[in-house]
Amino acid sequence: VGVGAMWLIAKGANAIGARTQLSPLLWATIIGMVIGNTIGADGKKLLGRGVGFAKSRLLRLGIILYGFKLTVAQIGGMGLAGLLADLFTISTTMLLAIGVGVRGLGLDAPLATLIGTGAAICGCTAAAAAQPVVDGEDHETAAAVGTVVVCGTLAMFLYPALYRLVPFLHANHRLMGIFTGSTVHELAGVVAASNAMPADVAAVAVVTKLVRVALLAPMLVLMSAFPALRRRASDDDESTAADKKVQVRPPLPWFALGFLGAAALNSGALPFLTVDRAVVKAATKASALCLAMAMSALGLEADLVKIRALGSRPLILAAGLWAWLLFVCGSVARALVHIFP
Repeated sequence: VGVGAMWLIAKGANAIGARTQLSPLLWATIIGMVIGNTIGADGKKLLGRGVGFAKSRLLRLGIILYGFKLTVAQIGGMGLAGLLADLFTISTTMLLAIGVGVRGLGLDAPLATLIGTGAAICGCTAAAAAQPVVDGEDHETAAAVGTVVVCGTLAMFLYPALYRLVPFLHANHRLMGIFTGSTVHELAGVVAASNAMPADVAAVAVVTKLVRVALLAPMLVLMSAFPALRRRASDDDESTAADKKVQVRPPLPWFALGFLGAAALNSGALPFLTVDRAVVKAATKASALCLAMAMSALGLEADLVKIRALGSRPLILAAGLWAWLLFVCGSVARALVHIFP
């Protein structure tokens, strides 16, 4: 029953997303939250097993299949400036999110990491993928997704306006593409914003964004190596672990390695194994469906009372990160385009 409900929500979210130009993952989360906070405890119990399956196994499968959106040739096409801009954006935004979020705003490390991952890499997909790595709770992921909704929606209108109003962005289409691709949260947001600009801007923007998406996998592996980013165990759990002398190791996000493998297959990087284009197309569609189902499950289990209890701090962090992306990362992208024309 639960899986069927997730499927219906995902199909509805995809249909709404196609009409509104907003990410289906955002709609899946919103619809799931509305339903989850309406049906009560009995309804949630009925959907429980399906929800658990969707937000764990389907999420990981969706991340793996998402790798078929990327090829090695696309990475080379944007040049060194785009790659360096992506690396700067991801590394500095993540460090800023953790530093300001935890030390400055007093947020839990998992929540700050989820918000930072969504801003730095690829929005909802990144936040959902990072949840099991940092032991994030459902309402924290929902809050992180909410910040992506706000910033991503504004970006769709802001970036085309900047292209028209800022002379040096209007004059250099490659710069505008790298700026858009390296600083907008969601892939869907990049597509929507860049489609309101010339085609050569859109091409560079999408490729630059896809490289950010590819960097999700190594970032997840890196996160798993830092236990401080994960939710701390309770005192009882720590005492039990100490008594049993059990050393807890952070889990390796194997699905991130699967993501890289899918990208390699799609690139033809494995000469002994080729993938038909029809298979790639089916895999990308399956990825979109799995991720939408996973996000609807996260939405269903997100408690609005707990989200409200987080207060304004997550939104303050997200706004600060977006300002960093716009002004600092944008300025660095401009400098890199001039250094590596």
